Amino acid sequence: MTAQKTPLLLGLIAAVFLAVVPPAAEAESPETPRMSSAYERIDLDACETIEETERSAFVRCATGAPYPDLVFEWHDHGYDLFLAGPYEAGLYGEPNQLDQPPFRRLSAAGGFPGPTRGEDGKVTLEWRVRDADGEWVPFGLIMRETYVLGFSDNHESRRATRLRVIAFDGDQACPIALISGLEDGHNVLAREAIDATVTSLACDGYN
Repeated sequence: MTAQKTPLLLGLIAAVFLAVVPPAAEAESPETPRMSSAYERIDLDACETIEETERSAFVRCATGAPYPDLVFEWHDHGYDLFLAGPYEAGLYGEPNQLDQPPFRRLSAAGGFPGPTRGEDGKVTLEWRVRDADGEWVPFGLIMRETYVLGFSDNHESRRATRLRVIAFDGDQACPIALISGLEDGHNVLAREAIDATVTSLACDGYN
């Protein structure tokens, strides 16, 4: 009789032990905050020109708080983008400091790209934001750009769009993805790429 009850008793003890001891990995993993998107539209033609040279021009586009300003460098090959932070006004530096903190050069890829404008000429910015004790804090930017995909037999350019995906925190920013507008679910893919950095961003791992 005793020999038959022993396996059952041991099984009950094991079940109770597993129920009251949580897995260590779950206890140590950081809590993922709530995330959402906020949208803003900017008029590139109304941005402030802060420096001009024979080959390029720098313009700064002010955004609404708490988002960082954007600085575009227009040149023959398209543009480079600088993310200006910290977010408080007056901390954006001088034009000759654009390659130093708090700026970070976020060079555009090939194809003579430019930000995609709507019918009214404005550019839509999608900011990814996280909930920090009831306050929405930005940590990523998605911007659509138009670029030259190739040329036809008549030497006419064929254009397409892609999403430039940028993640940032208080003192660093980096381009983490470039997603083709032809990709199924490209908007969702861009958000997922940024959201994966919400608890830990290490820009040293990105070019």
